[in-house]
Parts: sequence; C-alpha cells; structure tokens
Amino acid sequence: MKWDYPWKQPCLVCYTRCDVSEVLTVEPRANPITSDVILRETTTVTAVTKRGERIFPRRLPNEPAPLKSFVPLTALETIGRGTHVAIDCEFVAVENEESVIKPDGSSVVVRPSRLTLARVSVLRGEGRRSGEPFIDDYIHTSEPVVDYLTQYSGLQAGDLDPLTTTHHLTTLKEAYVRLRALVDQGVVFIGHGLVKDFQMINIFVPPSQIVDTVDLFSEPGRRKLGLRFLARHVLNRNIQEDTHDSIEDARTALGLFDVYKQLKQTGTLKAKIEQLYDIGERSGFKG
Repeated sequence: MKWDYPWKQPCLVCYTRCDVSEVLTVEPRANPITSDVILRETTTVTAVTKRGERIFPRRLPNEPAPLKSFVPLTALETIGRGTHVAIDCEFVAVENEESVIKPDGSSVVVRPSRLTLARVSVLRGEGRRSGEPFIDDYIHTSEPVVDYLTQYSGLQAGDLDPLTTTHHLTTLKEAYVRLRALVDQGVVFIGHGLVKDFQMINIFVPPSQIVDTVDLFSEPGRRKLGLRFLARHVLNRNIQEDTHDSIEDARTALGLFDVYKQLKQTGTLKAKIEQLYDIGERSGFKG
C-alpha cells in the first residue's frame, strides 16, 4: 500500500470492496453518541519519571489535577445528524522550514515547516448550554516540538508534556477517533478557516457538514476577513489580544453564525458585509 504523503501516518484505514458493480453512498450512522464515545479516557501517553514509567492521566500523590476546561456530555445529551457544534484547532511545528538563498539574494523555501495538531476544542452549538465546550484535548506528540507557535496557538512549552501539563492530555489517535465519531454522526461543524484546519488534520469532512465563517461574511473576489476583525465589528468583542485560545475562537465563530442567521432573516446581510469592507479599507482590516 502506497501513501501519497510519506510523512503522514494514518490513524484509521477503511477498506471497500472494489468488485461491487453499484456505487455505494455511505450515510452517517443514525445512532446518537454520548460522552462514553466522545470522552472515553483511554489515552496511552507515557512518560518516564524518577519513579519509573507511568501512564497519563494517572497522577502521583500531591500532583495537581488537570484543569477542567470542558464539561463532558451528560447521559441526557446526544449528538446526531444535523447537530451544530463549534470547533477550533491549534497546531505546533515539529519540523522547521528550510530555505536556500539564490544568487540574486532572494530566498526560496525548499521545504515548508511541518505542523501537527496540538489542541482541539469542540463546543455545544445549540440548546441552553450553547457555547460550552465538551471536548478540549491537548495532544501529546512523540516528535520533538521545534516551535510552539505561541503567538498563534496560545500553547507553551510544557502544555503537551505528560510530566508538566495541567491540561487534559491525550494522544493524536484518541483525538482523531473522537473527531471521526462526530463526522460519522453527521454533525455540522462551525468555525473559522475550517477547510484548512481539516486538511492539516488529514480528516475528510463533507462540505455539507461545514459552516465556515470565513465564507459567511465575504464577497467573491474580495479578501477574506479575519476572525479578530469580525469579532470586533460584528460582535463588538475584542479577542486574541495577547494570544490565541481555541475555546474563545470557537465561541466567537458560533456567535458570528448566530448573527449571520439573524442578518439573513432580516435581509440586511449584504448591507452588513459592505459595511465591514468599508470599515476594513479605512482601518487596514485590523481588529
């Protein structure tokens, strides 16, 4: 079996019979999923300590518990086809960019930096608990992190280390399985720049299950508006002032989607988008 991208390691492989004459369409499963599937604690992150090897999240005596930045789904909550959730992802670099200098002095990138998923936050997108996260995974990587991209990811050294983290740490495979379960259930993901995020995660999500706020407030042929800019001029919120936070960004995308629906219902969406571009041209599109 040959993989097009040798640096990507598949977490899940699906096989389909090729001798079937009819084209089969796979529909999302109808069974709802609950916290047993989405938040199962089956991580296999290991670390070597002075007391020997241990498996995270088992803690040593007097060791602080991970921060509870999310509230798991309850037995009364189900997520099924058409359910809205908000999502945002953060990445870190595990391989630096390589470039060469040409004779004319210009620089050419011969190998781009390689990123890996480091945090994924998923929020309830509807109901009385809308905006409340039920997944907030920090993801341990076996590869050394060369750049935490803190300015863009909000992550710092130690956040992904089993010995020092205070967050809910899991493996890439476990995080992937939870996302795959959500996709298979047919949930609709709301976020900003999701197409690029899903490409980087290497997971396919049908376009019908993606609501990307980068497209909701834009016009064909014109520049895309950033999340910080939209938050300031649509929601009157200031975000990403010091750093990025995936829960805050997902919650902002959810708020933008709510406003979008209101503007569309009242027939004022086009006027609002024109206003945003006018503001952006005067301010340099800064939030």
